[in-house]
Amino acid sequence: TVPLQKQMGLFGGTALIIGCVIGSGIFVTPSVVYREAGSVGMDLVIWGLGGLISFIGGLCYAELGSLLPASGGDYAYFCAAGKVLPMGSGMGAFLSAWAQFTVTDPLGAATQGLAFASYVLRPIYHTCNPPYLAVIFVTATFIGLTTFINCISTKVSAQVQGLLSSIKCLVLISIILTAAVLSYRVNHLTDVPLFANTNRDPGRITLAIYGALFSYSGWKSVNLVAAEMTDPHRQLPRAIAAGLLTVTVIYILTNVAYFICLDGQEMLRSEAVAVSFAQATWGVKATILVPIFVSISVFGSACAGSFCSSRVVLAASRQGHLPRFLSNVHAESAVPLASTIVRGFLGVVYAIFAGSLDALIEAGVFLDSIFDVLGVVSLFVLRHTMKETPRAYKVPIVLAVVRLLIAMGLVVIPLESAARYTPYILVLLLLEAGIIYYWLFVDLKLRLPGSDAFNVFVQKVLFSAPCANELEDILAVNKVL
Repeated sequence: TVPLQKQMGLFGGTALIIGCVIGSGIFVTPSVVYREAGSVGMDLVIWGLGGLISFIGGLCYAELGSLLPASGGDYAYFCAAGKVLPMGSGMGAFLSAWAQFTVTDPLGAATQGLAFASYVLRPIYHTCNPPYLAVIFVTATFIGLTTFINCISTKVSAQVQGLLSSIKCLVLISIILTAAVLSYRVNHLTDVPLFANTNRDPGRITLAIYGALFSYSGWKSVNLVAAEMTDPHRQLPRAIAAGLLTVTVIYILTNVAYFICLDGQEMLRSEAVAVSFAQATWGVKATILVPIFVSISVFGSACAGSFCSSRVVLAASRQGHLPRFLSNVHAESAVPLASTIVRGFLGVVYAIFAGSLDALIEAGVFLDSIFDVLGVVSLFVLRHTMKETPRAYKVPIVLAVVRLLIAMGLVVIPLESAARYTPYILVLLLLEAGIIYYWLFVDLKLRLPGSDAFNVFVQKVLFSAPCANELEDILAVNKVL
C-alpha cells in the first residue's frame, strides 16, 4: 500500500479553506439573499449569521479533525462514531460519502463551471445569451483543467491554492476599497431605513440563510485532507479559525460595498452583481476586468474543491463502501488519480443537465445540514468512546449544542414552509438509492462480474496502488474497535 504524503502546512491549510469558500457564491448569491431577506439590514445580519454558523461549525470540526487526522472529514468521523452502534453500523458514514460522491460535489463542480463559463463568455456575447454548446464546452474545459492540476501532486495543488487565494482576497478588497472611496458622494445604504420591508416569513429567512451558507460552503475542506498536513493536531484548528474569520470579514464588507454603490432594485435585477458594481464605479470599459477576476476566483475554488472531494471518495472506497478501483493512489505522488478523474467526469455530466441555481443551492445546503447534524452527534459520541485520547482543541459544549440546534433547524424549517418540494424529494430519492446500494454491495457483498479485472486495469493505466488506511490505524491505537 501507498501512504498519503504530508506536504501541507498552516499556510496551505488556511489558503485551502479560503480557496474553497471564496468561489462563485459571493458573486452569484447576494441578490438571492437580498430578495429573501427583504431589507439591507437583514441581508447584512444574515451574511454575518452565516459566518457565525460556519465558524461555530468550524470549532466543532477543529476538535474532530485534531482527534482523527484522517482523510475523508465527515466520513471518517461517522465511521469512528458508528463503531459503537450495533454490528458497527457504517450506514451514516456511507450515506455521507454517497451524497457527496453522487450529488453535492458534482453539483458544486457544475455550478462553479457554469458560473465560470457565464463570466468568460459575457464579454464575447455582451447582452445575448451564449449558445448552449459554447457554455458546455467552456464548462467542460474548466473542470478538466482543475482535474489535471490536482492530478499532478499535493504540493503543486497547495501552491496553486496559495496563489489563487491571495488573488481572490485582493479582488474583493479592491471592491471594498472602491466603495469606501466613493461613499462620500454616493451611499445607497441610506436610501431607506436599514430594516424596512424585512421579511417576517421564517421559511424565506431560512432560504436567505441557505444562500449565505452556500457562499460559505467549503469550510470543512481542510478536514478532508487532514492526513496530508505536516502537524494536523496543531495546524488544523488554527487553519480553520484563520480561514473562516478572514472570509467572514471580507464577505460582510463586500456586501456593504455592493449596497453603497447599488440601490435595492439594481441588486434584485442583477444576476452578476460584480458586473453591475463595476459598471457603476469603474466605468463600462472596466467591466471587462470583472469576468477575469470572477473567473480566477471560481477557478481557485474549483481547484480546491477537486483536491478535497476526491479524498472523501478515496476514504470511502478503501473502507469498501464505494468501488475498489477508487481507492488507488499514484505509486509516486500518492495522488488519488481515479477518484479525482471520476469526480471531474461527474461534474461535466451534472453541468449538462443542471437546472436552476436556486434549486441547486437548496438541495446542496439541505444535504449539508443533514450531515452537519450527524457531525455534531459524532462529536458527542467520540467524546465518550475516545475520552482518553489527547485533544489539541476542545470546543465548549454550549457551542456544540448551539451548532446542533441550528443544523436541525436548517433541516426542519424549509420542509415546513417550502414553496417547492422538488429539491427535497430528489434528495430523499438519492438517499434511498444509497441505502439500496449499501444493502446490495456492502451488507450482502455482491460483486459485479469483471470488477477485479477492471481494478487491475485501472492500477496499470494510472500507475497506481491501494492506499494505506490511516483511519483504521488511528482507531486501533485508541482501541476503538
